[in-house]
Amino acid sequence: MEAFKYINLAAELAARVDPHQTKSNPRVGCLVTQDGKIIAHGAHQKFGEAHAEVNALKDFEAPDLKRSKVFITLEPCVKCAHKKTSACSDLLIKLKPEAVIVGALDPHFPGQGVAQLEAAGIKVQVLNSAHHEKLNPWFKTWITQQKPFITLKVAQSLDGKITPALKDYKSGARTITGKKVQSLVHNFRASHQVLLTSTETILEDNPRLDVRFCSGLDYAPSSPDIIVVGKRTIPKEAAIYKTQNREVFLIEDLEALIPFCQGKKIGSILTECGGQLNSSLLEANLIDQIEIFTAPIFCGDTAKPSFTKEVNLNQFQLRMTQTIGNDIQISFGLS
Repeated sequence: MEAFKYINLAAELAARVDPHQTKSNPRVGCLVTQDGKIIAHGAHQKFGEAHAEVNALKDFEAPDLKRSKVFITLEPCVKCAHKKTSACSDLLIKLKPEAVIVGALDPHFPGQGVAQLEAAGIKVQVLNSAHHEKLNPWFKTWITQQKPFITLKVAQSLDGKITPALKDYKSGARTITGKKVQSLVHNFRASHQVLLTSTETILEDNPRLDVRFCSGLDYAPSSPDIIVVGKRTIPKEAAIYKTQNREVFLIEDLEALIPFCQGKKIGSILTECGGQLNSSLLEANLIDQIEIFTAPIFCGDTAKPSFTKEVNLNQFQLRMTQTIGNDIQISFGLS
């Protein structure tokens, strides 16, 4: 079907954008056709700057689009008091294309952009495609709940330990899972706006928490900012400070997390924590998704556990399992 073909192409445009550049805005792609040929395209590139529709349509006047169709992965935005940019629905009404095809409705004001276009005499088709959800899985949670979408990531042994045995740990060993999982986890880091860790993890492991092992992405990844929870002092020589062009934020406890993220417009978080903070996040009902990577090894009683107390996952639903090299990935989402 023509509509899905061009929405697919618009989604590919959006997928080339680094999500750290759009911050709490979704990645959106836009494509314009006329007489079956693509005549323009664009994507939202950076938070606070032009939306995808503006970038695609900036060189057109109203008569130019009489026979044109505009394909957008997300419903055009409408006027809003706090918006940094003008409404894309107004731009489309001004240019009057023959039709606008929308991949998905905007959870912020669902259907309002569509209604404005239809009231102006523009044909609108909503495909309800999965592209927007795949590009921006965190966005609905951020808009509807005003909290970041938080993914709890655990890389562990078969006996539920997140560090090697003590003797290996003291010798410098840190990783448990294989290189393929390591690359996937770095891709996860690149797709989240911020990483969450604790002062204990920084002081004991001194991790880089960067994206050096990313692979197969459509964009050049940048290392996400970091939120560190805890009251202990982190030395300036810590490895997390050696990555350029990112910020490290310090908060004292989890109670400060959501207000802090709201103020900073942080829409998605990936955890890089020890067992205590993992357990506390679940106890506080802050987690939206769980990704567990399990290696076929036993680390024994001297290694540190994934969780420091029994946790209840009844509110989560199994979404996916797969083998990655010799390791297993298990994904859970809220039911």
